[in-house]
Amino acid sequence: MEFTEAEAKEKVRQRVRVIVDGAFHEDELAKGTTGTVVGAEPSSLISGAGAENVANPNREIWVVSIQFDNQTRTFVDLIGKEEYARDLEEI
Repeated sequence: MEFTEAEAKEKVRQRVRVIVDGAFHEDELAKGTTGTVVGAEPSSLISGAGAENVANPNREIWVVSIQFDNQTRTFVDLIGKEEYARDLEEI
């Protein structure tokens, strides 16, 4: 489950809240931390023989970046659709 270009770009300016304590590995954000999606970009090209890739063997995977409130830097780890859905809620 990955973001399409349209889905990722649609998330820009979306406010979010962390719903899982210790989310995003080394950043270990606390549950309830809020932020804003500040960017959407292609992560890489993947290729494969799966059913979804038969018509288009090279498809872009899009990710989003988030600026969390009370943080001094933009969250630079690129967040895919699965992690976004699992660890965040839109507010």
